Amino acid sequence: LSGETAAGNYAVEAISVMADICQEAEAYVDNVATFKNLMDHQSFPMGTVETVASSAVRSSHKVSASLIVCLAESGSTARLIAKYRPACRIVCLCIPYRDGRAHDPESVARRLKANRGVITFVSQELLPTPGENLAACVELAKQAGLCKVGERVVGVHDVDLSPVMKIMTVE
Repeated sequence: LSGETAAGNYAVEAISVMADICQEAEAYVDNVATFKNLMDHQSFPMGTVETVASSAVRSSHKVSASLIVCLAESGSTARLIAKYRPACRIVCLCIPYRDGRAHDPESVARRLKANRGVITFVSQELLPTPGENLAACVELAKQAGLCKVGERVVGVHDVDLSPVMKIMTVE
């Protein structure tokens, strides 16, 4: 199939078949077992952000969350969440640096697309608080059909440079 996408007349069809194969294969992955295996091989102590990222994935399993949502200035938190292979998608709102440094959220979003299960949205505008930015991310996910009213989502952001995880119900 990869030869067909590179030089064949049916590139779109070949990619569609490959996507279907990947989706079918992913359906048989035991995400909880994968998470436990990763944790068994994790060195301790873990950094604070990685601890919150792994806790977000574990919490998403426990509450059957439809999404994990996070904010990204650099994308490192979203990459750490993806490392632990949650069963649900990760929706990331790429935002400008809060300290006003020059930064391109679009560039962060493009780089995050290389991570398994990460869906990105971009905002060039920064809302007053991380909680409001996170709520905006949930709203964008809802508008895109990634979650529905009444479902649970796990949110990750920071407050005063300290990572925070919370479980929310989509309104």
